[in-house]
Amino acid sequence: MQLNLMNFFPMRRLVLSMSFFVLFTTFFSCSSDNEEDLFEDMMIETASFADNILPILQTNCYGCHSVDNAVFGAGLILEGHSNLISFVDSNKFPEVLTGAGGLSVMPPSGQLTTSQIDLIQQWIDEGALDN
Repeated sequence: MQLNLMNFFPMRRLVLSMSFFVLFTTFFSCSSDNEEDLFEDMMIETASFADNILPILQTNCYGCHSVDNAVFGAGLILEGHSNLISFVDSNKFPEVLTGAGGLSVMPPSGQLTTSQIDLIQQWIDEGALDN
């Protein structure tokens, strides 16, 4: 049996090219597996309560500080903008996220990312609007 080399080399070139493409795209698409790095890439001009702050609270705070779970959260309810505003007005909200002023860092399951804390601070600095 005779191997036709003219048909073999183009196929080999195609396989090598496709392999390189797969490796190249995989490397660059997965260059940042860190959630914080991915979050920092997002530029937010104006922080929105509904779009930016609420998801952070739902994921990290409502397990203890919602209407249904207020017993676990020492009676502090952060669910809903009006409840959150009273805590924001006390100036303790940013402090508990970082542990400043000797307060326990919240959430106890693990501190928020720097980007999340910065976003919350941006929202407060912009007036903590219900937007």
